[in-house]
Amino acid sequence: MIKGIISYDISIDRYRNKLSRILSNYCTRIQYSVYQFELDEKIYKDMLKKIEAFYRNYLRYAYTSANIDDITRSIYIFLLCEGCFNRKIVFDKRVKNSNREMII
Repeated sequence: MIKGIISYDISIDRYRNKLSRILSNYCTRIQYSVYQFELDEKIYKDMLKKIEAFYRNYLRYAYTSANIDDITRSIYIFLLCEGCFNRKIVFDKRVKNSNREMII
C-alpha cells in the first residue's frame, strides 16, 4: 500500500472544486485542502495520472489568463512510510486516533 498526504493551493473555485472531486474519489479529506490516502500501487498511479492531467489543464488556463498568482499555485504529494503514517498525532475532537487522542 502507498500512503501519503496531498495538499493543494488552487485559487480558482472551478479548478479547486474539480481537484477536490478527483481527490475525493481516492482520499479522505482531513482539512479543507488536505487529503490523506492509503492506496494500492495501481490505484495510486491512476490517481496520479488524473492529478497530472488536471494540473496541465490548470496551468494552461493560468498562463492564458496571464495572472501570475494563478501560475504560482501548487499541489504537494507527500509519500509516507508505514511507520510515519501510523505515528501521526491528531488534535481534533471529531477524530479518534488509535495512538493518541487529545480534545482541546
